[in-house]
Amino acid sequence: MKNLKIIFIFMLLFLFLVTAQGKKWTIMVYLCADNNLEAAGLDDFIEMAKVGSTADFDIIVQLDRIPNYSTAYDDWRTCKRFHVTQGMTPTNANALMDIGEVNMGNPQVLVDFCKWTHDNYPADNYFLVLWDHGEGWRSFKDDTKGACDDYTTGDPDPNDPVDPYYLNFSNGELQAAFDECTTYFGKKFGIIGFDVCLDGMWENMVACEPYSYAFVASAMSEWNDGWSYWYFLEQLDAANGNLTPVQLANAVVDAYANGDDGYNNSDPSRTGWTLSAIDQTKIPDLTYAIDILAQELMCARESGYGTEINNVRTATYQVDSYFTDQIELYDLCSCLLYTSD
Repeated sequence: MKNLKIIFIFMLLFLFLVTAQGKKWTIMVYLCADNNLEAAGLDDFIEMAKVGSTADFDIIVQLDRIPNYSTAYDDWRTCKRFHVTQGMTPTNANALMDIGEVNMGNPQVLVDFCKWTHDNYPADNYFLVLWDHGEGWRSFKDDTKGACDDYTTGDPDPNDPVDPYYLNFSNGELQAAFDECTTYFGKKFGIIGFDVCLDGMWENMVACEPYSYAFVASAMSEWNDGWSYWYFLEQLDAANGNLTPVQLANAVVDAYANGDDGYNNSDPSRTGWTLSAIDQTKIPDLTYAIDILAQELMCARESGYGTEINNVRTATYQVDSYFTDQIELYDLCSCLLYTSD
């Protein structure tokens, strides 16, 4: 009998340790729909719920809504957290908690969400998705930009007088938030992804490289509904959660290329312009090469080749006619090579 008690105690201890270790992935979606994209945000929630959390991964969503855009799902207008399960809808009854009206453009709100998710849904890997509008490293009209534009909050970020309702890269807001989160986690994010427009820039990859193993974003504008969540979640489920960060990042891009007909079915003719998965271990070498290129161009300009360099810059493909400071790096190098010949 004594031996049986010892065995029982060891079994309980084993189950406790397995539970404490968490799942293979926690996907945390920072879904800022407190703007004119609310309907698309609700649709993406339904896409996630087509698969829902499984024995291998959890899907956690912080969803902020706006008044007067969509009356669906109780038409609540604050910010709620959800543990997304299969078939769930984003209603009041299904929320884990309502955290009131918050400014999703305040990095502290992002940090709080990540820490809370880490504490309540531990995993081997964390996939952070920032969902909303995006404008790259900085926009044409402002000195700072990044992602997550909050329209209705009354709580501006006190540390960002320039753009207090937006999470910014160029002033270091996002980097500081990622640093605090990964320090708290004791490890990097598996993936940092931006389900927004225009954030697939080298500058943003560099900013995220210390804090993630993989990076997903679009260099050009996305379609309104963004990523096909159900499709890549199905791939993760089929693999029993056993995808590396780079493999899962690639699955996100494959899902986007696969398209969606608006009813969570495949339609490759309905996709956005671009989406890329980046292995962040490659970024330092790319940065070194870009630094060398920049030095060579500066030397060439000082040597009298300013007109030629300006012509190449003008001829290089721009990702958007409005965002004139965002050009395609490969095309720039190709134009330089052609000019040198």
